[in-house]
Amino acid sequence: DFTELLNKMNDELQSPFIKLSITHPAAPEINHSSTSIMEFSPVFEQHIQLDMNQYTWDLHWQFSEQYGAKVNYSMAYLVFFTGLAFTGLVALYVRIILQQKSSIQMQVEQKSSELEQAHHQMIQQGKMAALGGMVAGISHELNTPIGNGLMAASVLESQTKELNDSINTNSLTQTQLRDFMESATESTKVIENNMRKAADLVASFKQVAVDQTSERRRNFNLSVMLQELKTTLQPQLKRTPHRLMIDCPKHLPVQSYPGPLGQVLTNLIMNSLQHAFPNNRQGTISIVVMQVSPDRFTITYTDDGVGIPADIIDKVFDPFFTTQLGSGGTGLGLNIVWNLVTEILGGEISIASPESSGAQFEISLPIIAP
Repeated sequence: DFTELLNKMNDELQSPFIKLSITHPAAPEINHSSTSIMEFSPVFEQHIQLDMNQYTWDLHWQFSEQYGAKVNYSMAYLVFFTGLAFTGLVALYVRIILQQKSSIQMQVEQKSSELEQAHHQMIQQGKMAALGGMVAGISHELNTPIGNGLMAASVLESQTKELNDSINTNSLTQTQLRDFMESATESTKVIENNMRKAADLVASFKQVAVDQTSERRRNFNLSVMLQELKTTLQPQLKRTPHRLMIDCPKHLPVQSYPGPLGQVLTNLIMNSLQHAFPNNRQGTISIVVMQVSPDRFTITYTDDGVGIPADIIDKVFDPFFTTQLGSGGTGLGLNIVWNLVTEILGGEISIASPESSGAQFEISLPIIAP
């Protein structure tokens, strides 16, 4: 863009007796001007240095002895200073553009540094990865019950104001009072139910956070844990046309980390909801658990969505890789999954997802975590 701008300026100043060299101190051998190379001994030179904070440019004007011969010097000075003014305006315009680019670049670098620092903190010793991801998941889940509670409270406030106005004007009727009582009762139930859901989600997060930060293994029934996970995700799933199916042996005792394991499955489910079913397409997500040996079990996670293109399968576990950059995608979901499975749960995870036939993840875990 800078070179194109300078070339446009040079087109207005073409002359066989004038030469403009534009160089950067970091690479003085490169001439950014499009003026053709001319051999003459300059009898007049003008050197301008433009300091643009992060960038500095040198503009070197050279004039041959034939330039300006037998001319009106008043007109020559006018042309010269007009050229300087034009150059100054162009330089100012370029400076503004470069400053804007520099500002954007600094912001990008700052945000990139923040993301790198956050990612480093999340994957440090594994537990921070799961906890950081759970914060985002719980924050998202809390939006629904809190939003419903606030809406019901707003309706109740509005109806209370109408009732108060009727009382102040002595126009309250028995029908109005009955309608208000019914609406107030219903709104109170909505607020109570949604606040209870929010409290349960927070309690669930607190339990997972304790599991992760203390690095304690617990004995738990995997089937019960999966059903609790399904209940926790139900507020999110019920707003979609999708179904979550779980097939697990009823009695499968596991000594592992329920918090990270739940976060692994939560991230996979959220990833499917975000990527697998465009245009609100109806789909099914299934989690199948099998005990393959006395000390090991597998979790097969599948969805029947659009699948993962073959050219990005090898990148899905990379940090910050996302196909929805700028649309809410962070690129950390599946990277957190990989870190939790391999570093905390002591297992392995692989992906087999032929394009246009859904996604499938195979997770192999020990019954007793290391």
